[in-house]
Parts: sequence; structure tokens; C-alpha cells
Amino acid sequence: MNEMFVRQLKKADKDAEIVAFDVFSKDRKLPTYDEIQQIEAFLITGSPADSFAQDQWILDLKDLIVRLRNLKKALVGICFGHQIIAEALGGKVQRAEDVGYQIGVKTYSLVPSHPLIPLLDLPSPLPFFSISAAHFDQVVRLPQGAEILVVAEKCPVAAYTIGHHTICFQNHPEFLSTFLRDMIVAERQDTPVHLFEEAVKSCDIVTEGELEFEWIVRFVQRYLQEHE
Repeated sequence: MNEMFVRQLKKADKDAEIVAFDVFSKDRKLPTYDEIQQIEAFLITGSPADSFAQDQWILDLKDLIVRLRNLKKALVGICFGHQIIAEALGGKVQRAEDVGYQIGVKTYSLVPSHPLIPLLDLPSPLPFFSISAAHFDQVVRLPQGAEILVVAEKCPVAAYTIGHHTICFQNHPEFLSTFLRDMIVAERQDTPVHLFEEAVKSCDIVTEGELEFEWIVRFVQRYLQEHE
């Protein structure tokens, strides 16, 4: 797991013990059944890959997601993780050709009617908040039982939950503004001028990724308490 995730998770829960599994490389390693039993919660991070691709590692990861769901393990998805969890559990992900590449700091809002908002003690009145984003694909059909938690102007499924055990975010709460700016500049040749300028300017906005990580930790801790 990259250092940005570790840093943010440790800020939100200093006692968290984190172990990483490389599911992508030729030496990839998925957790064994015994490891799955010992680990309390799983987080699937971002990736440049398409969650709907047919690469063997993606198919294997989808099988793992189904196993985790069946074992009622706490599960978190970020960006690619958000997408592949939806795909694995019966939802649908595709290129968002109508709105195009979403890159830069974007504004999000919680869905007031979501049933977990009072249980997670989320702030009231519900705030707008700014988080880094970098994605072309989006969830266009939710898995059965999923409920939208967060929306954005050009991302109607910006976050969703399934029961009390799965929570997924399309954005990148782990990105610092400096990292996002560097990534935007690195992709300049492949980005339309107006989109590039807008994305770079958005990096001046203060991001609130730590807030999202606090919600994630609170969500997982509540689920674990329910199943002690």
C-alpha cells in the first residue's frame, strides 16, 4: 500500500496495523483464507487499470471481493477500488464519455437521507467538501443493496455503502495537493488545454481528505463493534 494511504490511515487511527498485498504484479499475492480470517478490514486502492477489463489479476480480485462479502468482512474501496467492488458485486462501471476525465480538486456533498449519517455522527448541517479526483470511469449501476452516500456535479455515484460492511469513494482522499499538481503536469500532453488549466487552478483549493479517512475509520470501527 503506498505511503499516502498509510499516512492518512495512521492519522485517522494511530493504532491501526496495516499489511499490504500486491495483487497486480507477476508476483502478486492474494490473502489466504487464514489471513482473511485474521484481518478485520480490507481496503482496495486506486489503479490506472479498468475495473471492467478481463486481465486475470482483475478477475482474481473480483473473486476475492465476493469472498470478502460472503464472509461479511469490512471492505473499503478508493477510486479503482470503488469501481471494482461495484463490478464484482453486480454493478456496472463504464467510461463517463458525457462528462469526460475528472481531474483536479472537486466539490462533493453528502446525501442527507442516507441512513448511516446519524449513526456515524457525520456533521450537521451536512457540508460541501473538497477532495482530489482523477478518473475517467464511473459507476453507472449500483450493486444490489447499495446506497449513494456522496454526490458531485459530474459524478452522481461519488460514494456508496452496502449495508454496514462496505464503503467506497470514487475520489482520492489520500492525494495531497502537491502530488495532484505534479500528476496533472505530468499528463499535460494528454489533457485539453482548458481542462489542464482548470485542474491546475483547482490545486489551490484546500483538500479535506483527512475528513473522508475519519469517516472510513468510523464506519469500519462501528461495523467491527457490531460484530464483536
